[in-house]
Amino acid sequence: MARLFLAMASECRSRGPLTGLRSVAEGVVEAMLDRDRGDCHPLQVSGQASSGFIFNPTASGLIQAVDEVLERIRDQVLVFYWIGHGQAVARYPSGAEGAGFYLIPSDAGEPECGDASPGVELGPLLGRIKAAEPRGVIVVLDACQSGVVTEEALAPWLAGGGDVSFLVLTSTRDDAAWDLGFTRAFTGMLHHGLGSPGNESLSAMEINGRVGEIARQQTSALLLHNNAPDPPDLWLSRNVAFARKSSSHLPEEHAENLVLTEAVRAVVGLRDQSNLALVGDAGSGKTTLSAMLVRLPAQMRRSFGVQHLIDAAVFANTATTAGDVIRAFNVQLCLHREFREATKDANTRTDLRTEEDKLLSALRHWMRPLASDPDRPPRTVTVLLDSLDSLPGTTLKRTLALIDALVQIRGVRVITSARPGTRLPTEALVHHIGRAEEPALRDYMTRRGVEPALHEVLVKRSGGLWVCAYAFTEHVRHRSDWQPHELEQLSLDEAFRARLESVGVGGDAEENEPGSVSVVFAVLAAAGSGAVMPVELLRLACAEQLPGFSDEHHRSALGGLRGLTERSGIDTPNEHLGLFHQELVGHARREFKGPIDVGHKSILGAIEASGELKYGTPVWRYAFSRAAEHLYQLGRFEAIVPMFRHFESSNPRENLDRAAVWLPRLIGQLGADHEHALTTRHNIADWTGQTGDLGGALVLFKALLADQIRVLGAHHPDVLSTRSNIASLTGQTGDLGGALVLSKALLADETRVLGADHPGVLITRSNIGSFTGETGGVGGALVLFKALLADQTRVLGADHPHVLKTRSNIAHWTGETGDLGGALALFKALLADHTRVLGADHPDVLSTRHNVASWTGETGDVGGALTLFKALVADQTRVLGADHPHVLIMRHNIAGLTFRTGDVSGALVLSKALLADQTRVLGADHPHLLITLNNIASLTGETGDLGGALVLFKALLADRIRVLGAHHPDVLLTRHNIAHWTGQNGDVSGALVLSKALLADQTRVLGADHPRVLVMRHNIASLTVRTGDVSGALVLSKALLADQTRVLGANHPHVLSTRSNIAQGTGQAGDGVGALDLFRALLPDLRRVFGADHPRVVALRRIIVARIKEQQIEPPDAI
Repeated sequence: MARLFLAMASECRSRGPLTGLRSVAEGVVEAMLDRDRGDCHPLQVSGQASSGFIFNPTASGLIQAVDEVLERIRDQVLVFYWIGHGQAVARYPSGAEGAGFYLIPSDAGEPECGDASPGVELGPLLGRIKAAEPRGVIVVLDACQSGVVTEEALAPWLAGGGDVSFLVLTSTRDDAAWDLGFTRAFTGMLHHGLGSPGNESLSAMEINGRVGEIARQQTSALLLHNNAPDPPDLWLSRNVAFARKSSSHLPEEHAENLVLTEAVRAVVGLRDQSNLALVGDAGSGKTTLSAMLVRLPAQMRRSFGVQHLIDAAVFANTATTAGDVIRAFNVQLCLHREFREATKDANTRTDLRTEEDKLLSALRHWMRPLASDPDRPPRTVTVLLDSLDSLPGTTLKRTLALIDALVQIRGVRVITSARPGTRLPTEALVHHIGRAEEPALRDYMTRRGVEPALHEVLVKRSGGLWVCAYAFTEHVRHRSDWQPHELEQLSLDEAFRARLESVGVGGDAEENEPGSVSVVFAVLAAAGSGAVMPVELLRLACAEQLPGFSDEHHRSALGGLRGLTERSGIDTPNEHLGLFHQELVGHARREFKGPIDVGHKSILGAIEASGELKYGTPVWRYAFSRAAEHLYQLGRFEAIVPMFRHFESSNPRENLDRAAVWLPRLIGQLGADHEHALTTRHNIADWTGQTGDLGGALVLFKALLADQIRVLGAHHPDVLSTRSNIASLTGQTGDLGGALVLSKALLADETRVLGADHPGVLITRSNIGSFTGETGGVGGALVLFKALLADQTRVLGADHPHVLKTRSNIAHWTGETGDLGGALALFKALLADHTRVLGADHPDVLSTRHNVASWTGETGDVGGALTLFKALVADQTRVLGADHPHVLIMRHNIAGLTFRTGDVSGALVLSKALLADQTRVLGADHPHLLITLNNIASLTGETGDLGGALVLFKALLADRIRVLGAHHPDVLLTRHNIAHWTGQNGDVSGALVLSKALLADQTRVLGADHPRVLVMRHNIASLTVRTGDVSGALVLSKALLADQTRVLGANHPHVLSTRSNIAQGTGQAGDGVGALDLFRALLPDLRRVFGADHPRVVALRRIIVARIKEQQIEPPDAI
């Protein structure tokens, strides 16, 4: 029975190189093929120059290599060695329960959402090897987090009987595999052997822990005999020290730390709670508990009967932003294919403006099918957020809002941890993590090898805090002659001081030039606690102090600081490092202020030396969130706001959170009237508006304006900018008339101070044009925009986006004045230029096509408009995706045009189908969905179900008031529809009462000249006729005509409709001749506006013919 050997070493291109990988791997291959050591025969693979070794295999190459050797391993022992990148997963995406592990080949994708595979699953690979019927298999994994390869994880792939024995040795449990340290130590042990115990061969159990002690890693060994009747002896190497009987002895590796078993048991018992908060004092072990929940030790999984608890986890620190939390949850949940697909869908939707919205939408979409399928077991997703207390105020507020939204989704559970006094998620069930009991601490110290005689004093000094217990245990465990009285005054500072001095930080070492360990420690201490510093930035910052700082320096320094640091995203482009606890950071800042100040300067120098950082990279994100703190600690307060401008997120919420945290600190150092304090207040107001809180932004800008005027003077450009924001927000919050007044006053001052051609002046003129039209001055708006176009073209150029936008406004207001054909012609001309400048698939081009189709319908060509809309929706779907809001709007328009063609039932079917998709994509309370409900109600009435329409409108009114508020224009519109359908159901008097009450509210909210107010006056006149008061209705219509003509212009369709109503009322009042005169005067104007073949023109000609016959004035063919 031969021992056959195959090794693979891989450094994934997307995760960065592993220094020295090839040479380290070749070293262990040489030792394993040595007859006096590993005593293996190499497995040759086609296309590989080295026997038994493949460097940087691709995914397909890895699988092909295994397939090729399967025939050769029957009845033999296979030794498979993997060194390089690996990735643990909470559960296999293929569906198997338990934690799992991927081998990461050289061509694997980055560890983020998308279709790229994270690598090759180890479990199925071992299943194929088992099927080849070897006698035994030894698997050695030197990769990060490889210890998740447990019996439970392998069971699905190794089930089914057989007599194959498996041995798995991993370089770590659920931590980092530090710098190939395991393989270096393993190779060294193969070369030198073990003198005690003096066995002829080295078993996994003998090597396990001893290699880990040398590499300072917690290794893991797992032996599975699979009921083999005659299991082979799965030794790893011959012991070359056997003959020498060396007396050297390395300490035994200690058993797994299970001291928090009862705390874990309590949390497991509460796992059905959707909102659980773990609260405990600093140092009480909350983060350790959280880490154990993420990766339950095997004993706990068996004891508690669970495979896993946590699907995604974030260990927060002072640099963590709400965006970081969301992105981390998103990346980890994307290991599930269904969630990954839901995320793709959410990312295509422009209505989901924030990362929170996209995450929540993806989760709702992912969980919804399960809630609707009673035959499937319910799915639960649990996310964990550790150290809420470390988040700054606004970040905490936003994160809590996210958690409150998460727990509202059926099947989603959230676990948080925090110190007492921290604001917790709403209605969270609090589970208190008390200080550690004495028996647990004694058990921990025993497992870590501390002499029993020292337990009592160390337990007393620890005070039940795990951070103290850990530091004190590490302080004493490497010296055997401690006496209890020597430890009676032991403090954290003393323990940390001794630990640091042992590796050259502090003490006599600081009298000389600092070494690599001191420099790395100072930089990490300057960064703060937790894994906050990108490894790339750490290297650059250290090189600022130590030119020539190398990977070897980096590896050596981190090895010396092992146990005092933590890492995340290990061996990926997103790897971060930091000191493990805030107590250690506090100690460092008390003891080493000078070196840490140098650390702050080094970090800032490294950021500056990096040049123009790529947006969103780890170093960019660190600069965004942490560079200000380094400036602050160095007293460079006036450099903070310029740094904010240089590193600005595309997410306004992140900018808002950062500015809100820093404003009080800036005021405290610079004063409330300093220009940087005022600038930060301006930015906070602006970003508040960009996040959707328009009312809040308006309040902030008004408060800022008073202080700016007092400090800067009334005509300072910053004051004018704030006034512009106030005017714009006044209009956006509904006060169009007030916005117009403010904009006009601002324009005069801006022109005087900045000059007539200043871009800010041109923007204000555009705003005035829009507010003029929206307040009813349709003709005036058109005049203003035409004048603006000439100046913008001269100043900005004909193809500038602002110029194209003004042309769109001119086309729109041309149509609003009644010149429908002119509007259509202008939009068609604009479409040609938009396409030339921006390209056919640009969103602005698609928007202009939408306008062309709309105005085609307004001019009477409903069929042509429908054709254009259908072509447009196909292109929008191709470019934007089927669920994009613009596509849904287009489907709304198609349903409306279908109704206008006379196909009421078809329009109703289309609207109901649209409603289902809007509910799925937008949510039940989205304004667009409420509009569709409005249309369904109207179409229901148009199909003849008058009572059903009224019921639907009343239900809609309640929803709109709840969502939008009682005075929102859409609420007033719904009241308008209720009045209309009340009349259609026969209650004309009731409809008239409702309409008059609505008119009063519309006038107060919108203004007397608003188009909707004019429409309501038209409806009241019509209802007055239906009550029999023809003369009263005629008076109302004539008064309305005067106001409509003044506001809308003589050619507006609504003006022409009122003229028709007056003519009709004149006839009803008994003046047939007068009515005929009015109708005949209306005909040429109607024909000029709509065209000779428009349905309204054709209908009016029929009315005139009938009136002529009735009056017997002249033959009908006279017209």
